Amino acid sequence: QKSIHHAGFFSESRFDALEICDPLKKALKEAKFEIMTEIQAKSIPHLLNGKDVLAAAKTGSGKTLAFLVPACDLLYNVKFLPRNGAGVIAISPTRELAQQIYDVLRNISK
Repeated sequence: QKSIHHAGFFSESRFDALEICDPLKKALKEAKFEIMTEIQAKSIPHLLNGKDVLAAAKTGSGKTLAFLVPACDLLYNVKFLPRNGAGVIAISPTRELAQQIYDVLRNISK
């Protein structure tokens, strides 16, 4: 089967191959996230291993999901509860980007 994705945008890596919790894998699948973009494939494994990552990529390349997947996995694994306070703080330069981050998070954290 010939790929319909733009060269250099999508990677060969799949979300279902990540070592993340099952509820997150299920949510990603339900949200139709299957193949990682290049920025996701290059950053998520490092973030899952607790490393700091500094990355830059074009708008729409998947940066939001690249940091939310490891964050959600960590919160799940430590059995984080809302009574514990803020689990993640995402700093955004605009209200629109903050809303986008929130929408993606709601989509994958059901």
